[in-house]
Amino acid sequence: MFVKICGITNIDDALCAAEYGASAIGLNFYRESKRYVSPDAAYAIVRELPESVRKVGVFVNADPDFVKKTAAQLLLDFVQFHGDETPEYVRSFGAQAIKVFRMGDGFDPSQLEAYGTSLSLLDAFDSDAFGGTGKTTDWEMARRAGAYGKIILAGGLTPENIQEAIRRAMPFGVDTASGVESSPGHKDHAKMKEFIDLANNTKIDTAAGVQQ
Repeated sequence: MFVKICGITNIDDALCAAEYGASAIGLNFYRESKRYVSPDAAYAIVRELPESVRKVGVFVNADPDFVKKTAAQLLLDFVQFHGDETPEYVRSFGAQAIKVFRMGDGFDPSQLEAYGTSLSLLDAFDSDAFGGTGKTTDWEMARRAGAYGKIILAGGLTPENIQEAIRRAMPFGVDTASGVESSPGHKDHAKMKEFIDLANNTKIDTAAGVQQ
């Protein structure tokens, strides 16, 4: 299971995520976010991470030159687009791109096809925020979206619901921020470890769709 801990703002949380077995960390470069981190502060974090942990930059309607500069400076593995970016914008970043879809009323999984990304992230819709809301998504709809490529499931995931979410949505990966925090941008290490352990130990029979 690809397990991403998003909204990392400090080295202590980053190193604990790595130690506990996270596949990736997310660094939020959207200034309006409660979990915003500057590129310079992010560099101080990523230079201490083991190479095995993927580095994901989170951007919202950002200037493409800023995205490219930040990705190059920090050697980001992925750039995650959480705003209203067009398919053309997203495709310009090639295999590095992860497009986020907020699953509100009328969400159509087939729209994932237009972006052509190797990974898509499904999050809960909120008219006032681009993610990190703690709201859960429609897990059955997320499962259907898997017909259009690899899915990272987000939206209100916690140690209490992660196994059910994986069983029902059958995603490639999972992503949490607020679900393992003591306050925005500050992780509760016990919750983070529990979340990662549970996600990594939830096995799915993909043929039968049954949790092992």
